[in-house]
Amino acid sequence: NARAKLDAIQTGNPAQVVSMSDAIDEWIPELESMFDNPRATWGIPLGLDIDSVTGGLVMGEMTLVMGKPGSGKSSLAMQSAVYTSVHDNNPALIFSMEMSRKQYMTRLACGLAGVDSRLLKLGKIERNSINARRLLDAAAKLKTAPLFVVDELQTVATIDQTLYKFKREQGIVFAVVDYLDMMQDSKKTEMERVPFISRSIKRSARKHDVAVWLLHALSRSPEVSAQSAKYGGDYDADVVLILAFDPYRTDDTAEIAVAKNRNGATERVKMMFNA
Repeated sequence: NARAKLDAIQTGNPAQVVSMSDAIDEWIPELESMFDNPRATWGIPLGLDIDSVTGGLVMGEMTLVMGKPGSGKSSLAMQSAVYTSVHDNNPALIFSMEMSRKQYMTRLACGLAGVDSRLLKLGKIERNSINARRLLDAAAKLKTAPLFVVDELQTVATIDQTLYKFKREQGIVFAVVDYLDMMQDSKKTEMERVPFISRSIKRSARKHDVAVWLLHALSRSPEVSAQSAKYGGDYDADVVLILAFDPYRTDDTAEIAVAKNRNGATERVKMMFNA
């Protein structure tokens, strides 16, 4: 009954309260390190132009990456995970719910090698070609990188459990959830489901001290897209990135709007990546 529930709440463990004196004592060494090494105030770099705005990956924070289908959400996330793990040797984890491991490996290797994946799919890369050597070199780098892939459908509970396991066993610093719309958590309406998932992922990121990118697809319909953005979990996110969609783009440039940034400014950034 209601009285029993109230009693259970009242007899629960009290919140951990820290005095301002203790909080300042904990913070002063961090402040002094910022004075001595300003660059150290940044998070983990992703090798992207948006690093200068967001400051890189911050442990325990969630970034919501939104865009219409084909805008390059997965490619941007892959490029970021590869840079983190291959170039900086930081363990990273990808939850791929839309593509199989083999599909993801193809895109990861092609992205790292700088090879158009369409050439591979169309059988236009010969064994002794330069592109073939680039792909084999990329595969060798990926093989030794601390990068892990899960290609099964997930719930917020399985993601939380996997983050806990890989943080403890592999020390992961970065995780990509690709993507929210494929997750199996059943809520009655989109208005309930999306905020529930984003809030849960945010809690997991903070609890396990992992930087998490949560990808979310916006509809091509302006009306549906606006509604989805409104309930898209941006209240929970520390950073919100929105990818511009240009179906007629002829190069590898894209515009990314840093629409929310808890650690700094919001602005639009033009950058290069293969979507």
